[in-house]
Amino acid sequence: MKVNLVAIMKNEAPYIKEWVDWHRKFMFDNIVVYDNGGNGDLSKLGITVIPFENVEKPQLRAYQDWINRMEFDSWTLFIDR
Repeated sequence: MKVNLVAIMKNEAPYIKEWVDWHRKFMFDNIVVYDNGGNGDLSKLGITVIPFENVEKPQLRAYQDWINRMEFDSWTLFIDR
């Protein structure tokens, strides 16, 4: 069984690396960030990045998108940053 961490972020560039490093301590199998813009280059962090700019009601759409993508043998923790 895998455990995923999913968050949507906008304009969080100064804090994302620290946030990712902190949550890695909890042994999530996959950290996913829905990038709603202004976060800089996230590709170096070793996380799954899903571009998600200019989306109306981004949390609801991001969470539904992840539910559609996730595997049935996993758990997901959604964090609203």
